[in-house]
Amino acid sequence: MINKKLCLYCQTINSSDQESCAACGAPLTTTKQTFNSEIERKSIPFEEIKTKPEKEYLETAKKVGKDADELSKQVWGLYGLFWRTIGEAITIAVVSFGLGVIGGATSLPVWGIIAGISFGILVGIVIKSYLWLLVGTPIGFIIGAVVGILLSVLGLGPTIILFVVFLFSSFSVFIGGHIRKPRQKNIYEKIRPLLGGIGGFIFSLIGVGIGLGLAALVTQLY
Repeated sequence: MINKKLCLYCQTINSSDQESCAACGAPLTTTKQTFNSEIERKSIPFEEIKTKPEKEYLETAKKVGKDADELSKQVWGLYGLFWRTIGEAITIAVVSFGLGVIGGATSLPVWGIIAGISFGILVGIVIKSYLWLLVGTPIGFIIGAVVGILLSVLGLGPTIILFVVFLFSSFSVFIGGHIRKPRQKNIYEKIRPLLGGIGGFIFSLIGVGIGLGLAALVTQLY
């Protein structure tokens, strides 16, 4: 600490033993001014930023990620359900209609309808990719038709065609598919066999009508 005198006129700092200002010559006050030889540095306290604990941030991030994952699964689930339903409907319509036509044309209309209903129920029970269903089942139907016609030509009669086609078509449904346990099924999956059976009945009935008409036409021509 150093005692010095401040000139009130020119603000010059003079030593304590001077009576007049060394700069302007004005008389100096007798009151001693006290100055620090070094500037006192005072740390300015900063208000501590209150942040959430790191663990809380991690838990929040995990929850957001889990919610996003669940939403993604639901979206993809609905997307897959939509296309699987479309694939199943097309498959049931085509194959059941074909079974009905064969049943009507071979004088087995009732069996044609039963085969169509059974096929629709089977598609509703088995869980399978809609692409495999759309591709594999028609192939099974065609192979069954070829084998059935060959057996018919070999002497087993035309009635064998319907059962062989149904057998091959049904077998193609099981390839690459699986059946869920009852406790693992939701409400829609529980009623799918019923919906499949109804669809099979409708389209096989239409097919039987066309098959009977074709049979009658062939009879008139020959």
